Amino acid sequence: MPIQENVGYVFIHKNADLNDIELNKRIAILLAKENGDSVIIREHFKKGKNPELLVNNILSDVKTPTKLSSINTAFSNAQKQNIKTFVCELTLNFSLKDLIEGVSKGFKFNKAIDSVKLVKSKVVVEITRKMYESEEYIKYLKKLQ
Repeated sequence: MPIQENVGYVFIHKNADLNDIELNKRIAILLAKENGDSVIIREHFKKGKNPELLVNNILSDVKTPTKLSSINTAFSNAQKQNIKTFVCELTLNFSLKDLIEGVSKGFKFNKAIDSVKLVKSKVVVEITRKMYESEEYIKYLKKLQ
């Protein structure tokens, strides 16, 4: 049997949050197909902080900025959940300048965040804190335009 590279999988817990299941499922399938990630949509807990995804065995959650100034807010909300990485779905047409500003402020003011996976259509770009600190991240943001 041939070995397939860059193939992930999606597992959905039977008690996943039904309010967010469609968003989480769509993002999980995209991460598995396009990025080769292994994604588990976790059991929903009614109390406390509830990151809904486990991406490559790391707690994560999906954030969807609803206005141009809210990429930084997505970082802040992720940090409040005590997670080090998250997925940021870009449904708006952010300019490169807006993306740079949002990601820059996000990492600058949210020191606990190690990385973010930015998703736009079928493009997945992961930006790490190390990439941000070296300004290498800008070339990756250009892929989202």
